[in-house]
Amino acid sequence: MNLIKQNWIRVLYFLLSIAGIYIAGKFRLCLINDVVKFNNFAYIGTVATLIALMITIAEVAHSLRISKSIRDEARSILNNIKKIEGAPNISECLSELDSVSSSIAKEQYDLALKSFQTFRKICAKISPTITDIDYSSNGLSNIGEIELILQKATHTSLSAPLDKRKKTSLAKEILLLKQKFQQINPARDAKDATT
Repeated sequence: MNLIKQNWIRVLYFLLSIAGIYIAGKFRLCLINDVVKFNNFAYIGTVATLIALMITIAEVAHSLRISKSIRDEARSILNNIKKIEGAPNISECLSELDSVSSSIAKEQYDLALKSFQTFRKICAKISPTITDIDYSSNGLSNIGEIELILQKATHTSLSAPLDKRKKTSLAKEILLLKQKFQQINPARDAKDATT
């Protein structure tokens, strides 16, 4: 019974086909014996067939347009969902940048480097190109520059600390990076995926 409910259009076509065959058999002699009636019937049948063909072509074109529209809408919703799901990764990035800033302030450059490398791994999850924000003259992105400075800072000691100018510059770069990531928030421009 459930199969009939799901395919009711096919069942209807089948019943109409049986009825058509029955009517054609019943009135066959009436149409065939009278040439004028037969010619009129053939003409009407040809016109009806052409109209049905045009309707079929138009319906197929309409279905293709609707399918494309549904596909585009589904793709848009999926992209919005992906953007919204990326928001926690942005929060993790910002948290790691806070850890980097805190470690720099305490002159714990090993921890700062470790947090920064974690930040960079999270960035790669969000988007492989997100780490290519700006480029310096030596070909490194500004993220690469910051990591290079942190690596150099790990080799400092109490007797030869990172000078104040470099430390301030590094802190500023971290804050600028943090600011850029706050602007990248993927959920900011995303529409509600449930509507």
